[in-house]
Amino acid sequence: MSRAARWILNSLGALLVLGLGVMGARGLMADRVQADAAPRPDAGALVRTVVAEAGEAHRVIRASGTVLPARTLLVQPEVQGRVTERHPALEVGGRVREGDVLVRIDARDYRLAVADARTALENARAAVELEAGRAEVARLEWAQFGDEEPSALALREPQRRQAALQVEAARQALQRAEIQLERTVIRASMDGLVQEAGAEVGQFVGPQARIAQLVGTDRFHVQVSVPVADLGWLSIPGVNAPEGEGGDVLLRHGVEERRGRILRLLGEVDPAGRMARVLIAVEDPLHLARAEGERRPLLLGAWVEVEMEATRSQPVVWLPREAVRDGSRMYVVEEGDRLGFRDVEFAWREADRVALHAGVAAGESVVVSRLPAPVAGMRVRPEGAGASPPGAGDSREAATADEAAAAEEAGHE
Repeated sequence: MSRAARWILNSLGALLVLGLGVMGARGLMADRVQADAAPRPDAGALVRTVVAEAGEAHRVIRASGTVLPARTLLVQPEVQGRVTERHPALEVGGRVREGDVLVRIDARDYRLAVADARTALENARAAVELEAGRAEVARLEWAQFGDEEPSALALREPQRRQAALQVEAARQALQRAEIQLERTVIRASMDGLVQEAGAEVGQFVGPQARIAQLVGTDRFHVQVSVPVADLGWLSIPGVNAPEGEGGDVLLRHGVEERRGRILRLLGEVDPAGRMARVLIAVEDPLHLARAEGERRPLLLGAWVEVEMEATRSQPVVWLPREAVRDGSRMYVVEEGDRLGFRDVEFAWREADRVALHAGVAAGESVVVSRLPAPVAGMRVRPEGAGASPPGAGDSREAATADEAAAAEEAGHE
């Protein structure tokens, strides 16, 4: 065979091999494209869920209010005169005990008035004795010289009655003088905190003067506003409980906690919020029964947070607070691992959990992880569900979903 013919045959063989290789490569590429185009099954977004728990709980009604005095006493004199003595604690912020002498008024004129009244009483009594003697003389004279029965006038009976009335009038005048003398000493009628002091030694005071204003220290009040619908949950004396058996109350002022009790329901609503007003009593608010180093006084005018325990329990469903979406919505894993939206009704809320009385039933699975773009009816995959445990791909999927959700929330913010 010639050299030219051999070269032609070699060239044709190389071209044939090259063509077959190109055709094989095209077939492999087509198979790969078909494999990539084949639909994958929808596994659903990976979510973290909790099971709603049924239970019964006592509701805690929270409110806030201002500390008010339970008793306020305005001290005013009933007689006039010059102040001769003043209690050393009669200053704003001072404390006095029941029976302490707050002020003494110059009593010299009133002692003289008592002495004059005693003298008048003795004179009246002497006049009665004189009239009794005169009546006896008149009776003897009438018996000696008269033949008829003597008249009442002849026996001086009107004069005797008049003398007896003078004795009674003198006795009453003495009592008035003694009362006026007692009124020169002004005492505290209760254990009190001095809110106002207005008398100084040497000052002339009269019945219109303000000696002091005291606030009782045995009890303070706290007035709070409560929704009218919540009143049925509370134990209120005169409404749904006997007198003196009001519900327990916890009061917080800063880091301090005090106990109180519901005293009564006030007969009017708050004009601003149309809420009911409840009065709470706090005994020994200044801790005066404790040693001085252990006192934590509750001060008048302080703003306190109040927690009132309900008297009856309510069936509820407990869920963590992170399950709440958009204020009053939750995501529930429904039949077929489909996502459902539920509008819920809260019985009440706490710092880390919520109590529901409608919207989610006990035993249902509620989503607590974030979803980037939730759609009702979308397929979800609860953690721990499926034929095999989640691997690295699942972890990356969940992380990507959380990152997308975080980005979406940041965009909303």
